[in-house]
Amino acid sequence: MGRQTAVGLPSSLPCSRGACCRQYPPKCRVFIGNLATEKTNVDEIAGIFAKYGRLAEKPVLLRSFGFVQYDDPRAAQRAIDAENGMMLGGLKTELSLADNRPIRPRSESDEKEARRG
Repeated sequence: MGRQTAVGLPSSLPCSRGACCRQYPPKCRVFIGNLATEKTNVDEIAGIFAKYGRLAEKPVLLRSFGFVQYDDPRAAQRAIDAENGMMLGGLKTELSLADNRPIRPRSESDEKEARRG
């Protein structure tokens, strides 16, 4: 059996995010905009969104936004309907459906470019 993800899902995927290795049905990924990532964490986001359906992988948090991946589009829509505009870390979040493109990990060249700035 593979490792467990942050939300307790079994995973036999070679990468830590899983998004680059799996394909999910359309309309299952929720984009979380205006997210105070410095004031929240993956477990908190998972706790908020898991009540609307099964999370297919752990949430991904990036600078000021994030993604939650469900395995059912109805769960994604329930989460958007219920949590859009919630206050989190002092900011009003904006939720919408995202496409299912894999999230590209930052390469060394991306890191160098970001530091140059």
